[in-house]
Amino acid sequence: MMRYVILGLLRHNGPRHGYALLKEVRARIGLNLSIGNVYRELAHLLTDGLLASTANPVGADPRRAPYEITPAGIATFDSWLSAAPTKALVHHHDEFCARAFFLGQADPSVGRKIIERWKDELAIHGKTLERAKEAATAPNRGCNGSPIDVLPFFLSRWLRHVAVDLEFIEQLRVAHERWVETGHGSPEQPRPRRPPLRAKDDQHLRRARPVAH
Repeated sequence: MMRYVILGLLRHNGPRHGYALLKEVRARIGLNLSIGNVYRELAHLLTDGLLASTANPVGADPRRAPYEITPAGIATFDSWLSAAPTKALVHHHDEFCARAFFLGQADPSVGRKIIERWKDELAIHGKTLERAKEAATAPNRGCNGSPIDVLPFFLSRWLRHVAVDLEFIEQLRVAHERWVETGHGSPEQPRPRRPPLRAKDDQHLRRARPVAH
């Protein structure tokens, strides 16, 4: 989505250099990108003919080259914006979800550690979102260049997702503890393999079998 975000910012706000685009993405969309990611995407857009370098305004820092959107870039962005989204939601198959599938095969101490770490990570993420929402709704924030400031709404949405995930993890923790209390909280041990019979042992067993009449 980053290529379309950059195209949209240049489409509606005029030429920008990479660092200015980075600040606008953070202020309006809440994505904490690195400047390296922005310039890599700008390079791809230049190669695809969707952007072009343009002259710096008088008195601007010559080390920061601005970019402007091309007619092809405008057509690409407008087509993307008017098209129906392919997905409204995405599936969450992160590392914690993958490990949760094997809680029943792990030692209880390992399962508890996974659950607690998951809970801690979400709590930290929630606090980060809360601080971002406070900053986004501050009275002195000023105009961010958008006619409709949607960032506070999206931050509220993401905070609700965190709250739902924390509720899910608590339910998972309770289920895990019940499983441990039933006495099944020990990892499965592989059955010892029976050594192959030697020729002498095989002959002895055949002699020991009763003869059917």
